[in-house]
Amino acid sequence: MPQARPLISPLPRSETRLATRLEAVGALFRLAAADLHRTLVGVDRFCRFVGGIPVRKRTPPEPEAIDRADRVVAAFEAAAGRYPRRDLALALPAAMVGRLRRAGIPAELVVGLRLFPLRAQTWVEIEGKRIGKAPSARDLVRVLARY
Repeated sequence: MPQARPLISPLPRSETRLATRLEAVGALFRLAAADLHRTLVGVDRFCRFVGGIPVRKRTPPEPEAIDRADRVVAAFEAAAGRYPRRDLALALPAAMVGRLRRAGIPAELVVGLRLFPLRAQTWVEIEGKRIGKAPSARDLVRVLARY
């Protein structure tokens, strides 16, 4: 019988801090909650819910905010690798947006349409810059909505 994978893979020595591990575990739970919420209420209501998440007023200084955003994105990408479902096109960016906004970073959930091959895509933007696994500009993506 194969052994179960641990929830969090061993991190490099430079990132063995407890805070980093807690961020990754929190990301996994937030991802599961976002996936369940999207399933229960539907895509339209879920996107409106994400759009209504307020940004905390206490925005950290710029270098600290960039570092915080990088840690959140890394934690969510690690959580996505451990999550049992692979169809996370909406849940992953939405959960990231919620976490970033609660950290005081004004993130946006962007829904776009890829023209060739035709399919919908979602990604996260902070002040107009795409973060995480976002489609590149050469993918000819047309923005449909921002939340």
